[in-house]
Amino acid sequence: MKYLHVAGLLAGLSVLGCDAVRNDRPASGDATELIFVMADSLWTGVSDSVKAAVAPRVFSVRNERTFEITQVSPVSELWLDLQRFKQVVAVGVPGDFWVDEVLGSGSPPASLPALVNADNVWARGQSVTAVVLRPDGDPVAALQSALSELGALLDGRFRQFARNRMFLSDTNTALRDSLAASAGYSMTLPNIYRPIPPQGNLLAFHNRNEIGGDLFRTIVMTWREGILTEADAALVLAWRDSIVPFAYDLPQVTRVDQIQVRDLEDRAPGSIEVQGIWNGTDTTFPTAGPFIDRMVVCPDQNRTYFLEAWMYGPGRQKYEYLIQFETILDSFRCGG
Repeated sequence: MKYLHVAGLLAGLSVLGCDAVRNDRPASGDATELIFVMADSLWTGVSDSVKAAVAPRVFSVRNERTFEITQVSPVSELWLDLQRFKQVVAVGVPGDFWVDEVLGSGSPPASLPALVNADNVWARGQSVTAVVLRPDGDPVAALQSALSELGALLDGRFRQFARNRMFLSDTNTALRDSLAASAGYSMTLPNIYRPIPPQGNLLAFHNRNEIGGDLFRTIVMTWREGILTEADAALVLAWRDSIVPFAYDLPQVTRVDQIQVRDLEDRAPGSIEVQGIWNGTDTTFPTAGPFIDRMVVCPDQNRTYFLEAWMYGPGRQKYEYLIQFETILDSFRCGG
């Protein structure tokens, strides 16, 4: 592997021009898009490993990747446009101009490989991570050794972004406090979710946005007397089917062929989560989307709760909304 040092610097500056590093322009692209700027020869040896570690597939309607990854050579004309994206990962060694621009006036870390974070390197509102490798060593092995840490960093950053954006409308503290006082449990929702008329102790909240394409999201909560200590996926899905006519503004049926189940023993014995896919019932206009169901037992109240978050967003990546759903469901608290 040969890195671009002085020769690469001159070539890069001739391509980028005197306005190469300007952070007064706003970042472009989407937060789910990752630009990897690195030598083509290195990318050839690590592309599959990078995608597996940094952009794994998550269970959704079509098992999408968490990020869309684009690799670009630092001496390519494409770099002029891609360097403005919101998330950039620069991979190279000290002396590579695209790495040094991330390091700025600071010295390279003493121990390599290392991750270095910087903001607004090539655009405003931009997050950049440099993966700084040793000049003398196997770059493929060195980068692969850093991928687990890089994947965790990028995923954590995106999760925080998703949570922050969810609460741009602020937190509905009035709903949370009202539920705690009158219903014996609470959940924290953004203000943008609007209630529909309750059905007994079943509450549902819709968040509908039809600007730029349909995006429907719904949160459902209800409960039954008694403790269901041997809950399984079939019981959770049956409970879901029983409330579909009341809580769902899109007629739908639950698919049982593709589900994922995990226990929630950290909350209470017998509590579980089921994630799956729903399909619309109108065969002339196919619709589908993901859902997350939780059955949570609350022995102090002698209650078993059913919680759900589901969405419809054709053509949209779902990972951000699944993170938001997890955040809302995690906020649930029952009395005692």
